[in-house]
Amino acid sequence: MEQLAVLGGPAARTSASPEWPIFDDLEKDALISVVSSGEWGRLGGDVTQKVEAEFAKLTTCKHALAVNSGQTALRLAILALNPPAGAEIICPAYTFIATAMAIVEANCVPVFADIERSSLCLDARSVESVITERTIAIMPVHLGGVPADMDALGAVAEKHGLAIIEDASHAHLSTWRNKQIGALGTIGCFSLQASKNLNCGEGGIITTNDTALYARLSALQNNGRIPGDPSRYRHAVLGGNYRMTEFQAAIVGCQLQRLDVQTVHRFENGKRLNAALSGIPGFAPLPDRDGETLNAYHLYCFSIDDTFFGVPRDTVLGALRAEGISCGPGYATLVYEHDAFTTGDFGPYSGASNGYTKSVEANRAKCPVSDLVAHRVGAWLPMTELMADASGIDEIIHALEKVSHLRNYLASTG
Repeated sequence: MEQLAVLGGPAARTSASPEWPIFDDLEKDALISVVSSGEWGRLGGDVTQKVEAEFAKLTTCKHALAVNSGQTALRLAILALNPPAGAEIICPAYTFIATAMAIVEANCVPVFADIERSSLCLDARSVESVITERTIAIMPVHLGGVPADMDALGAVAEKHGLAIIEDASHAHLSTWRNKQIGALGTIGCFSLQASKNLNCGEGGIITTNDTALYARLSALQNNGRIPGDPSRYRHAVLGGNYRMTEFQAAIVGCQLQRLDVQTVHRFENGKRLNAALSGIPGFAPLPDRDGETLNAYHLYCFSIDDTFFGVPRDTVLGALRAEGISCGPGYATLVYEHDAFTTGDFGPYSGASNGYTKSVEANRAKCPVSDLVAHRVGAWLPMTELMADASGIDEIIHALEKVSHLRNYLASTG
């Protein structure tokens, strides 16, 4: 009889999880080329500009601007809207904290709205319920690569005259109704951090179809210099140095050559897992949604029925890890529950501090689905698991089936 690995049985998975990042001599040669050129920064080189042009084309946007992180991309996107101090921006609480921190660092107020259970992305009805006269933008997060419902969110934004800043940190090449994420809002923001589907260690990239906004973004990114102005010492707006180096851009350029094939591979594996989980008691995939035409699967999100298992979610996840599967509870602490937000003291960002609702209870009342997913049922596999070959996916499915079938033994795992 089969025995759970956590109780001493053999693990369902015998193969190793795929390593990340994937690289070879292509990246090494690109870095050597930058070293040899002597132009290591973007002001003198052309590698970053070429990457920007390629990424703009890939996302069907007129413009792309490389920066030093995804959080910087979000902050500059907000500042490009020229918000007054204390302006409100609506975002999810079920997200990485950088989403809300970027809002605070722009001296604006993060206002939390709930997510859809079907996508783990912003619920347009919840968004509309928290709009006030101070709201200037909606910041949907395409969580794990799942595209948010841009039809519904776009309708709310249009009705109320709001900008949409897409947090597409997880969603390189994801599409909504066959249209590229990053091109569906006012501004799109992508992360190129080491764990991301497209990465250069640290970095970010901003997309937009608005030429005036692009000019302002470029100035904000480059010490206030106006694009096209030949003077290096004329500064028209307040800005900083948020430029990407030529070394980072060289890596991005190489990784872009792998992105399409890797994305399709993860998408196909995601569909296999969805079909399998639909038939495994105790687990459930995110449902198919009208409009979701490609999920880049930075994360494979699913839910755990703790009632079926009779033990807490963490016990089930521990059993899966013992079987050799990399998995976790997702964002088990919502943004408004972190110490950085419970005090409501944002230091010099007084505009954010003065308008922020620091009560965890008040925020929780607005976000019941977020609370459920974060604290009871949410789970995910990292992107690397979806880079596995067919036999590796078979092993993941076997592990899920095994833990489900032997659920009655989980209580004895402690």
